[in-house]
Amino acid sequence: MSRKDIDTEAMNVAAAQVRDAIDKLVDAIGESRSTIQSLGNAWTGRGSRAAVEAYLGFEAKQLPAYRDALNEFVTYLKGFAAPSYEDVERSNSAKADQI
Repeated sequence: MSRKDIDTEAMNVAAAQVRDAIDKLVDAIGESRSTIQSLGNAWTGRGSRAAVEAYLGFEAKQLPAYRDALNEFVTYLKGFAAPSYEDVERSNSAKADQI
């Protein structure tokens, strides 16, 4: 039977890195929203309004789903890093050795 070990500390580090990336993504989107909205200072008319509305519509539709998926991934990684995971893994390995 093959054996796989999971480095729970590495999983914690990966989860923290993904969390940092999510935070940077949210910050970058906030900056781009401000930039798009500031176009009204230099560009007026239907084209300007349409561009801003298209961006805001895209952001409202796509960002929550993307952010939720990434947050679920962080939770998934942390699940492997939980102290109870190691206990369960040891118990499962011991039971498998008895077969």
